[in-house]
Amino acid sequence: VQLDLHHYQELIDAPDQHRQRFLAIWRQIARAYRDMPPTLLFEPLNEPNGPHWRSPRLEDLQADVIAAIREHNAERVIVLGPANWQNINALSEWQAPHDEWVSASVHYYEPHAFTHQNAEWLRPAPTFPRQWGTESDIATVRAHIRTAAEWHARRGGAMQLGEFGVNRAVPIAQRAAWTRTVREACETHRIAWCVWDFAGAFPVW
Repeated sequence: VQLDLHHYQELIDAPDQHRQRFLAIWRQIARAYRDMPPTLLFEPLNEPNGPHWRSPRLEDLQADVIAAIREHNAERVIVLGPANWQNINALSEWQAPHDEWVSASVHYYEPHAFTHQNAEWLRPAPTFPRQWGTESDIATVRAHIRTAAEWHARRGGAMQLGEFGVNRAVPIAQRAAWTRTVREACETHRIAWCVWDFAGAFPVW
């Protein structure tokens, strides 16, 4: 189980005003769950994004939240990722914490126009004028995942693809083909993966 703080928009928009509240929330969570087995992971902040979350602000907050969690969970796995919605391309600008119990996590929805095509919550909704799955399409996905794997190889530790998926407006065969391609690329490089999501806007069920 990966317990995360999902879309703390007030912190994203006003980090200085919400920093201490954010840290207090994680002290409380860490204290409440300190006796849980190691199969419980903490992910303090899902998808940091926007102009406030460039380096070094993100790294400073991540260091402080690690310290807060470690007060009660010395060896709990903490999942952290880079800015820009945890995009793979943002890894190059991210100084990951030096903590053996930290797992790096990235999210993947590329090409965005394909995975989010006709999404009703986006205005205007992206369109993708053809079927996905050419040799070039597959090669691009594999190259993106390889970029994450190469970063991971330089850093060491654990890594996961914390989210990937295609929205329900896309035909099921296309969703399955893209999802399979991403999963296989992760497994080729021994990157753990978590599909998004179960039965919501990007359902696998």
